[in-house]
Amino acid sequence: MKRLTKPILIFLLTASFLFYEMGLQVAPVVYVQQLIRDLHLNAFSLGVLSGIYFSSYTLMQVPAGLLFDRYPVRPVIVIPVLLCAAGTFLFSISTSLYVGMLARVIMGCASAFAFVAVLTVAAEVFPSKYFGMLVGMAQLLAALGAICGILLPLESDMHQLLWRNVMQIFSLIGIGLAVLIWMFVHYKKPSPSQHKSKKSRETQSIQQGLKVILKSRQTWIIALYACLNWAPIAGFASLWGIQYLKTSFNLNETSSALICCVMWLGVGIASPVIGYISDAIKNRRMLLILCALAGFVAFSLLLGVKHLTILELCILVFIAGAACAGQALSFALVRENNSEETKAAAIGFNNMAVVIAGLIFQPVIGKIIEWSAHKDHLHETIQYGVHNYKQGLWIISACYFFSILISWKMIVEKKSQASSLQ
Repeated sequence: MKRLTKPILIFLLTASFLFYEMGLQVAPVVYVQQLIRDLHLNAFSLGVLSGIYFSSYTLMQVPAGLLFDRYPVRPVIVIPVLLCAAGTFLFSISTSLYVGMLARVIMGCASAFAFVAVLTVAAEVFPSKYFGMLVGMAQLLAALGAICGILLPLESDMHQLLWRNVMQIFSLIGIGLAVLIWMFVHYKKPSPSQHKSKKSRETQSIQQGLKVILKSRQTWIIALYACLNWAPIAGFASLWGIQYLKTSFNLNETSSALICCVMWLGVGIASPVIGYISDAIKNRRMLLILCALAGFVAFSLLLGVKHLTILELCILVFIAGAACAGQALSFALVRENNSEETKAAAIGFNNMAVVIAGLIFQPVIGKIIEWSAHKDHLHETIQYGVHNYKQGLWIISACYFFSILISWKMIVEKKSQASSLQ
């Protein structure tokens, strides 16, 4: 155990970056009304402001991996953490949509390094037998980071502050985290000479693998399922959920935020459980169908039933979040549907599809809300009511529904393979 003390410290500090960036990712959900007012936004432009984070996050996935392959981990982690802090500060002083978008793009670019950093450190400082457990811990920390990103601004003292002040506090936290990582996250990487020929083969494999997976119908279908299955988290829990719950059920901001956190809790708990069950019963496709079906029923009730208690809301939101664990299962399925030479590229492609859900559905839901809203031309304001939020959020139920059809009619599972989730 003593030999693992330093690796554990290195891993926890690196995972703290993932925790931090997940908090930044969901930060706009708490300040919807303030952002609309201070940056002169409507529902669509707010969706664009929040969703543009995911565009740069997606584009930087491959470059992040390449940088970790070629350079020491410490500067490749510290520089993105500092960029996150800088982007957060820029966001805090933004006075227009375009400056806010630039800040969110910087934050997205830098945040793309977080999960790659955790996987890299886990692979390089721990024996391989711990890798699966550490990835699971990282996913749990990511969910907890999102929960804290929603709840921390609502804490009694911080709730009195403006969103700009809270973002500046987050920026200072990022600087402190960068200092700690620089001080403690350093170790000797595996010798490049041992892997030179292997890396050359891997580079060729990536290029060939991308060509193969782009021609693979099943890889596209599974990625589409993953994207649609993650849309509820991206569209509801990460942006529009608090406003819908406040407007529809007359809840205060804190209660609405807590209910949204239950959705993150659902996906965090359900992912390893569903993975374990799928390994045991050797049938991932059936669980994909059940996840999508459960999510469709729960979310449709959430939108369709007018009077729900807080307990009933929590149950429905938890089920809807747990249903999103299907996207985690899709990684195992896409791995099993591709050869050894292309499975890494296929998993990366699937991860991009998940991230793109935020880029697509946050602004799309916002646009539907805006289209259906009543504009007060006299006071130059737009009023968003229950009907508007419901119209926008029905697209989430549609995502669950199409996930059912895709997993039932289009996904093909190779039953001869029963590799476990890691």
